[in-house]
Amino acid sequence: MSKQIVPLLFALLKFAVGFLLASTAYDLHRDEYLYLDHGRHLAWGYLEVPPLLAAQAWLTHALGGSYFWVKFWPFLWGALTVYLVCRLAQRLWAGWFAAALAGSCYLATAYTRLNFLFQPNSFEVLAFTACLYWLVAHWQTQRPRYLYYVGVGVGLSLLNKYTTFFFVAALVGALLLTPQRRLLRNRQVWVAAGVALLLWLPNLLWQLRHGIPFLHHMSELHDTQLVHMSAADFWKEQLVMCLPALWVWVPGLLALLLYPPFRPYPNADNQRPV
Repeated sequence: MSKQIVPLLFALLKFAVGFLLASTAYDLHRDEYLYLDHGRHLAWGYLEVPPLLAAQAWLTHALGGSYFWVKFWPFLWGALTVYLVCRLAQRLWAGWFAAALAGSCYLATAYTRLNFLFQPNSFEVLAFTACLYWLVAHWQTQRPRYLYYVGVGVGLSLLNKYTTFFFVAALVGALLLTPQRRLLRNRQVWVAAGVALLLWLPNLLWQLRHGIPFLHHMSELHDTQLVHMSAADFWKEQLVMCLPALWVWVPGLLALLLYPPFRPYPNADNQRPV
């Protein structure tokens, strides 16, 4: 069986199921109207989000602004994400069954809802998944281009949502805890970081020119919404949303930490590309 078949089937299933479940009997979410309106007022930044979603909204209006085109973007990003999930499993030497299992876990969790709304979250998850895929590909092949791809992915992600900073912080922290910390001494990593900064620079300058309105927005979110959510409630919700995948996720994590044949994976040594 070709390695591309399972990822492509899951990507097509993800895209098609979105439209099968979508119904024009239900109005768009209020946030979707907000982001669609950004497309009528193109700029390098907004109070709520960076400009990448506004570009998608502009294209949506240019294509007629129908329900199909509003939903096209989250369905597309979701399909690409599940494709990369399956391919990432294959890069870690998974067979067709394990790749299908990884894709099924994605389809069965809260990502189904996340990829239904015209919001920045869909591209956010795609960008994070792509960056991790390219990072594993670099470890396996030692080809510098994959690090540059990571730089492009982080840069575009910063143009999509500022939570990218949390992703970068978690990624750097994970590298520091493993022998792969040597990657941070690689000159190509800093070139990739420069690529990310260059892509994000227009929005960064917009934020500085307008007094960093993102901080005001976060303050409002904290005072009106986040104040009602405790850390314990947050982690509980994350587990509940991913409940169908826990039976794969938890044993996989334990195997990564405790099962001797899996020990090369945290070190990413002696691996071959798929």
